[in-house]
Amino acid sequence: MIINLKQFAMRKTTIFKIAFSLVLIFAIISINAQENAPFTQMTATQAGAITPDSVTTGAFLPYYVEPDPVINNMTSAYDSNSTNAAQGINSTFNWYSTGNVTLQAPLGGGGADAPFRYARFGGSGTTGTIYVEEVSPGSCTGVQVTNNYEIIAAPDFTVGDGTDSIEMCASAGTYNLTMATMDIDANTTNNYVRLRFDYSVDTLDSDAQTILGNVRSANDTIVSIANPGASQTDVNILTGYPISAANGYITKYTFAFDNTLDATNQNGINDYISRKSDFLGLPTKAGTADSEYTFYAPSASASDVIIWMVYPTPTTGNIYYIPNSFDNDL
Repeated sequence: MIINLKQFAMRKTTIFKIAFSLVLIFAIISINAQENAPFTQMTATQAGAITPDSVTTGAFLPYYVEPDPVINNMTSAYDSNSTNAAQGINSTFNWYSTGNVTLQAPLGGGGADAPFRYARFGGSGTTGTIYVEEVSPGSCTGVQVTNNYEIIAAPDFTVGDGTDSIEMCASAGTYNLTMATMDIDANTTNNYVRLRFDYSVDTLDSDAQTILGNVRSANDTIVSIANPGASQTDVNILTGYPISAANGYITKYTFAFDNTLDATNQNGINDYISRKSDFLGLPTKAGTADSEYTFYAPSASASDVIIWMVYPTPTTGNIYYIPNSFDNDL
């Protein structure tokens, strides 16, 4: 038996080229399958995941399913204002849901057949599922994919407990700014809670009411609290905050968690689920500016303003008495 080594080598090279081409094709398909979500921030799926998709009461969020790359030929990010055909989408998509959610097809473009939906969620304390299945041009229906969700309440807090006007001596040096209570959904406690408030530091006359001057003030101050726990009392907002009797005067520190000092922006609280739930309302969708997010006002309480009255250490004067020389004359 005579083996043609040259022909064998050519066949081996051809087989290698075919195999390499197949690998390349599948790699391209795999890459394309991850490229076409309408927002680059849409990176999560529940493939093999246990954690549900958590949303805040009243959230309005986008949902997208990637069309099969063999049947469809998408070359760019999905556009909800463009038709399926214009984007190389040949399949149609059936969406269903259970629980307290309403699915809305894009108003333009693919409409009811689109691989995209807006979801409007209802009240907290409920769970449900969003379903979708792809149907090919030959009426072949793909396996149904699910996305389990839970609707949770927005974070809540109470500033006051009736003892929010505190008098102290400047000699204390520092003091902790605390709130009465903070309530966070038990499933979202491992996160950063953000608080927004305004503050003003003013010197007062001896009547402790008339303002002599403003030492400093700031609106829309943001403080982050890591992992606060589901329900806490006397939560520290600022630890070891320096206090003084500015310029030797009675000094009033005002921390407003309502809009007493500034009515421009709503002060309050948010957590990472409520920030996620604000996504469609973010101007840049980058989520880099705290001002873009919703801050939830504190619950009604005795006061949403904390006031510290800092008194200077008094200089004790001399004791006056009747002098020994009183009426000591002839």
